[in-house]
Amino acid sequence: MARFGVASIRQWGSGVFGSNKKIANLQKQIADSSQICKALDLSQATIVFNLDGTIIDANENFLKTVGYSLPEIVGQHHRMFVPRDYAESDDYRRFWSDLNAGKCVADKFKRVTKRGETIWLQASYNPVLDSQGRPSSVIKLAIDITAAELASAQSISNQILNALDQSQASIVFNLDGSIVEANENFLKTVGYRAEEVVGQHHSLFVDSAYVASEAYRQFWRTLNNGEFVAGKFSRLGKAGNQIWLQASYNPVLDGQGRPHKVVNYAVDITAAEQANDYSGANQIIKALDQQQARIEFNLDGTIITANENFLQTVGYLLHEIVGQHHRMFVRPAYAATEAYRRFWGDLANGKVLSGKYERVGKSGDLIWLQANYIPVTDKDGRPVKLIKFAVNITDEELAAARDHDLKARADSAQAQMTEILADCLARMSKGDLTAHIDIELDPSFAKIKSDYNSAIDGLARALRSVTESTGGIQIGANEITSASDDLSRRTEQQAASLEETAAALDQITATVARSSEGARKVASAMTDARSDATQSGEVVQNAVKAMGEIEQSSRQIGQIVGVIDEIAFQTNLLALNAGVEAARAGDAGRGFAVVASEVRSLAQRCGEAAKEIKGLISASSGQVDAGVKLVAAAGESLVRIVANITEIDALISEIATSSTEQATGLSQVNSAVNQMDQVTQQNAAMVEEVTAAASSLQSETAELARQMAQFNTGLEAPTLRQIQLADPVRYKPTRNLVAQVQSRLAKLPTNLGAAKAEDPGQWDEF
Repeated sequence: MARFGVASIRQWGSGVFGSNKKIANLQKQIADSSQICKALDLSQATIVFNLDGTIIDANENFLKTVGYSLPEIVGQHHRMFVPRDYAESDDYRRFWSDLNAGKCVADKFKRVTKRGETIWLQASYNPVLDSQGRPSSVIKLAIDITAAELASAQSISNQILNALDQSQASIVFNLDGSIVEANENFLKTVGYRAEEVVGQHHSLFVDSAYVASEAYRQFWRTLNNGEFVAGKFSRLGKAGNQIWLQASYNPVLDGQGRPHKVVNYAVDITAAEQANDYSGANQIIKALDQQQARIEFNLDGTIITANENFLQTVGYLLHEIVGQHHRMFVRPAYAATEAYRRFWGDLANGKVLSGKYERVGKSGDLIWLQANYIPVTDKDGRPVKLIKFAVNITDEELAAARDHDLKARADSAQAQMTEILADCLARMSKGDLTAHIDIELDPSFAKIKSDYNSAIDGLARALRSVTESTGGIQIGANEITSASDDLSRRTEQQAASLEETAAALDQITATVARSSEGARKVASAMTDARSDATQSGEVVQNAVKAMGEIEQSSRQIGQIVGVIDEIAFQTNLLALNAGVEAARAGDAGRGFAVVASEVRSLAQRCGEAAKEIKGLISASSGQVDAGVKLVAAAGESLVRIVANITEIDALISEIATSSTEQATGLSQVNSAVNQMDQVTQQNAAMVEEVTAAASSLQSETAELARQMAQFNTGLEAPTLRQIQLADPVRYKPTRNLVAQVQSRLAKLPTNLGAAKAEDPGQWDEF
């Protein structure tokens, strides 16, 4: 918190810099001030506000005092620390006005903590001035004196209670009438001990007939409602003796303002009552005479006496009023009313009346009294006279009356303003935008008058502009309607043309699709032929290869047959040798010779068979050679055929691809044209809707112009310029390119799918 004091001193010192010596002195003063501020910050609660009351900063002492943390209060208003009724009062607004004027405010202040508890601060609010001497913020230095205040209040309260306790009888009840405690004076008066009455009911001190009465129940209902009851009461002592008490029953309120106990303060006037001596009551009356105005009446309203306070209040002398009737203090009109007669009837019946009363003084001035009319009863409880205690509240009532007059004048001015506004608004509701407020009004309504006149002038200008714009809109709407009609007719023609074009393209697309399908089938057949020719070539090649292998096998068989022929020749030689040897052996070799003869015979047959096989193989080899040559020739022919078929297949594939692409393109064109046809149909429908909307707009614009003509803006109605119709030459449709393409396509052959591939003329034309 010290930084705010230092800042203010620095601002003060900004105009005295002149020399090093002055600067040194100033720095010393700043250092001293800083130490002082630090000391204050440690010893006191400090808080800083903007001039509007918002909180800037607070030290720890202040935060502890009010129970908040710093973030909870920074940016909040000072009113968070004061009671709500005070925050809404003129005194609080005047408090901040003084601070904003640079006045220091020091006093003892009642404030509220975060928990809603009341605290008392001895504080000073000190405006901080800037370099120009103008307040820029407020620093508050405070000391918590709550404990001292509470102790002082408690001490004063205790002193009062002790004084009352010594001089009067007192007893405390719960709201149900049960006794809580009683002091010694009361116990002596009724003759009981404390333990005999505590916990008992108040009915202990009254007779049973009164306890059972409605008056006794109403007595306790009144106390339970928080209303005090005062008067002279007949009570019973312990011995059954009658005791007269001049007493008051006072409800005690809790923290929420609700009754929770009743305290009875009483004076024993039994002796005075018995001796018809009211000396004790007179002492009480004398004490009240010093503070309040008092006057005594007979039950019929004639005046018995009055104290000095009352005489000063009404301006009469005592001899001027004694014997006179109370009506001398009221207006004659009120004195003649039934309410006034009922007022004295209630008092004569012993009813206590309290309230605020209007009375008339000697000079004829009105006087307002806060008064109590108290019937005085005899020992049997019957009223014998009346005592009135009053306090003069004329100043307060006159101030309230002045406020009421000011309010009445304000209400009158407001009623006048309301009536004038109602009249002007009624004129304005009928279209009269020249309804200005021209008469003089209360100054408080000058701004309303100015704002209203400015508003109606602005509205008139706006409506004049709208009226002019309405004429332009009406002309535009008429042109839009004419153009929409023309556009609708052209759109219908275009839609019909597109519909015919779409139908023609559907036929062309179907024809090209059939041609594409025929080309695709031819390409497929050529592909199959090429595949078959390729397979045939492969078969011929395999046959040539097989014939070659057969030829090679024939040669190998010939070689084998040669080997067999040689074997047969050798076997024949061996058999011949075996026969020679068997002949040499004689009889022993005879069997062997037979075998040898058979072997030679077998060898000869083998040799002959081998020769025959060799001859057949030679003939077969020649035939195989001839077959190989024929198969080779067939293979070469097939190769050439496959090459030609492959070339034809490529050409047909290209033709089929081109046909497919043409069919796809025509299909896309057809789809686009169909889509254009749909869009055109939709456009035609939308144009019809636009035409209808334009016609409706034309009607609505005419109605708007008629409505606007009702307003009196002080401007003549604008003249409409001539409608310019659409130029048919300018908006003439362009050449139908699709129709031209359709006429060209109609010249094409119809059986494109049956065209022959070898007819180049047809394909070129296609």
